[in-house]
Amino acid sequence: MTSLGLSFLAAMLQAGYEHPIQDADSHGNKLGFLDPLTWELYGILLRSATLKSVGQKLGVYGLLYISFHLVAILYFTLNPALKSKRIIACGFLFQILIFPEGLAGIIGLPLTAYYFVTNKIDGEFVTDYNFPFWHLYQGIWLVASVMAGVLIWKAAKGSSASDTLPPASDLTQGA
Repeated sequence: MTSLGLSFLAAMLQAGYEHPIQDADSHGNKLGFLDPLTWELYGILLRSATLKSVGQKLGVYGLLYISFHLVAILYFTLNPALKSKRIIACGFLFQILIFPEGLAGIIGLPLTAYYFVTNKIDGEFVTDYNFPFWHLYQGIWLVASVMAGVLIWKAAKGSSASDTLPPASDLTQGA
C-alpha cells in the first residue's frame, strides 16, 4: 500500500506541476523549474491535479502497476494463512521483469527522501527525468514483491526459515 500511495502522490505532484492553479505560495515562493518547492507549493500541486491528469501521467503502465497492487492486496486479504502455490510466488518474483523501471527507484528513492526532508526538491526534480517521477516509488513495490514471492514459495514448499531462494530451474517447472 505504501508504494501505491507514494506512486499516486508523485503522479499527482507531476500532474499538478503541468497545470498549477497558482504559480506562487502566500510567501511569494515561485513554482519554478529550479526553485525549491515549499510545503505550501506541494499543496498547490496536489490541489491542481485532476483525476484525468493523474491518469494521463500514469498511463497504461501505471494502470497495470495499480492492478498488480490490487491483485496482491486481494490475494493476501483472502489468503491470510499463506496457503500458497508456486505460480503465485513466481508472479510476485517476476515483478522485477514486469516493472524494471522500479529498479531505478531502489537506488533513487533514498536520495529522493533526503531531498524531500531537506526541502531541496524543485520543479526540475519533479519533471525532468527520463521516466515519470512516480516510477521512483516502484522500488518499494519490487522489494515487497520479492519478499512476498520468497515467503509464498517457502510456504508452498513447506520450507523452513533457513531456506534460500529456489533455483532458477525450479521456477520454470510447473506447480
